[in-house]
Amino acid sequence: PSTLYIASDLNVMTTTDLGSSWSELGTGLPGVTVHDLHIHAATRMLAAFTHGRSIYTYDLPLAPVWSVQVEIAPRWNLLSNPVDSTDVSLGANFPEALSQAYTFSGGSYASGNALNPGSGYWVKFSETPASPHSFYGSPITSDTIPVLEGWNMVGSISAAVAIGSITSDPPGLVTSQFFGYLAGYYTASAIEPGKGYWVKVSGDGDVILTDGPAATPGNRIVIREISEAPPAPPNAVASDESTPRAFRL
Repeated sequence: PSTLYIASDLNVMTTTDLGSSWSELGTGLPGVTVHDLHIHAATRMLAAFTHGRSIYTYDLPLAPVWSVQVEIAPRWNLLSNPVDSTDVSLGANFPEALSQAYTFSGGSYASGNALNPGSGYWVKFSETPASPHSFYGSPITSDTIPVLEGWNMVGSISAAVAIGSITSDPPGLVTSQFFGYLAGYYTASAIEPGKGYWVKVSGDGDVILTDGPAATPGNRIVIREISEAPPAPPNAVASDESTPRAFRL
């Protein structure tokens, strides 16, 4: 997260300490203006688009692999993907899951097979799930999560974020407390990596999670506690319920 690349009037510059010091990236680039940069994540190749001198490419070091562990409880879990990974499918991350991944939007659930960062998901497991589970990928240090008026399921980043440090756009978005789930709802004091959370908001906007300095008070969400509980887990027929466990003739 401390490595940055910028396009300049003469070359591509890089820093490994968030800008405290800079150096030229690679050799062979003519002294021309670089208009744009693009990183192809799968091959770790950076492309520099120059003014009139074609495209130059650089092979970047492999990104470090980040590991985040999350505890899995029996049956329904409210989860999220806290890393940037090449395969976000439910099957790759939780092959033992007994349901699809359920999101919530516009007042109803929708099922799918992707665990995209930023969203919260319901996933069902057996009575004795493998736990803990590890997510592998590049760390996510901040995320801007769109929310709609009413109930929303939101995800996490790679580090815990105190509820009181969450910001919003527009600033001062009014929200309920954040609810986690462990065989029942509880009021969360932090957004933990790998977990999903319910929150009710007063209007459309974005909630912003950041692993960094405390937010200025004016940009923080305004939390007004409510007595209303979030929606219950999906009443979906998971695979462990679709096969009869006993037969009688």
